Parts: sequence; structure tokens; C-alpha cells
Amino acid sequence: MLLSLRDAPWSAQDEPEGGRANPNPNPTQRGEGAPAAFVAAMGADVLRHDLTELAGLDMLGAPDGCIAAAQTLASATFGSDKTWFLVNGSTVGVHAAVLATCVPGDVVVLARNAHQSAFLACVLAGTGAPYIRTYIPAERRASSDDGSRLPKRT
Repeated sequence: MLLSLRDAPWSAQDEPEGGRANPNPNPTQRGEGAPAAFVAAMGADVLRHDLTELAGLDMLGAPDGCIAAAQTLASATFGSDKTWFLVNGSTVGVHAAVLATCVPGDVVVLARNAHQSAFLACVLAGTGAPYIRTYIPAERRASSDDGSRLPKRT
């Protein structure tokens, strides 16, 4: 597997598959129907990189081509043994971490102000999730612009 940016998914979309470039079935990816303000801010070409699973592009759930190469590049950059790309923000990563490490009946101790995806992950995994009170010493609490202390969160 080559390890270069050339192997990233955005270059794979331009490589011919069976003598022709990959079709782009999503109208938004072709620049149709995108909000005008978004196109003005980001440029019309950015949407062509919002790709779906087409021939030659790889599959996020079981990558073995350009996505696998990009994940290997990310691992080398981060100095990690393995890197997985996520969809749907960090929520799916939180769910995966809890589901991969917990069994029903385990207890996951969460701060009351933990991200709501952590609580749902505990529901999905069948774990208990007792709250712990979050304490931030006064000298470490955020201040408003005028220097006064912001209200305490409970």
C-alpha cells in the first residue's frame, strides 16, 4: 500500500474505473441544490469531495484501498498504532469506545456535564452510569470580560 497523499480519497475519485471517471450520483456533490451562502464561502468545487461508496473509492466500514491508505497516513502522523476515521462527529466514536470496552452490568462513572453521547452509549451497552459532581476550583473557573466570575454551574 502506498503511503502518500496521492492515495487519499479525493484523488481516487478522479482515477478512471473501467476507462471512465467515477460518476457522482448525488446532486449536491455535483454542486446542484447547495445553499448559495455555503458555495460562496467554500467554493463550488468543495462539494465534489463529499463522496459516497462508489467503485474505486473504498468503503469506510471495511477499508482496503484509498481510505485504508489515508488511515495509515494518519496513524503515522499521530504516532499511533492504528487510526479509524469516523462519521457523524465524535458521537459514533464515543459509542464505539463504550460498546467495545463494556459489557452489560458494567459501571461507567460520568461527570454530570459529560457529552450526552456518553450517556446514550451507556444505555446502548447496558451499563450503569452514576453521575459524579463536577468541581472546578474558583481560581480555575472562567471569568467574564469584565473580570467578574461567571455564575457557578451545578
